[in-house]
Amino acid sequence: MLEITSKATRSQDQGANKGIYAFLGMREYFQYDPTGDYLHPQLQGYSLVDGNYFPVSPNALADGTFSLHSEVLGLELRLEAGKLRFYNPVTSQNLLSHEEEAAARQAAEERAHRLAAKLRKLNINPDNL
Repeated sequence: MLEITSKATRSQDQGANKGIYAFLGMREYFQYDPTGDYLHPQLQGYSLVDGNYFPVSPNALADGTFSLHSEVLGLELRLEAGKLRFYNPVTSQNLLSHEEEAAARQAAEERAHRLAAKLRKLNINPDNL
């Protein structure tokens, strides 16, 4: 479970929600404060042990990146320049953000259109391939 914390939700996130998620057996509970105004550190994680949440130990990487490991996801939640990123330690890559994924999809579509146009110039119908 990942919650975005704000002024309006902070006490609920730290109190009732935490208890509800523990009762429901949510194995992990992460909180992220995008503005850094309400949580210090602004990314926090908890692991469920015998019905209670205990803090996930943070890692500080050599470049100053703050990281929490999620056993459930098999990923690291990282703060990079204050922004939450999901990092796959198996591939050594960040998962794409929504914006990055949209840009990559647009670039792929533009490339496909350019290739289709080149094929048509060679009198090859790309729809028949």
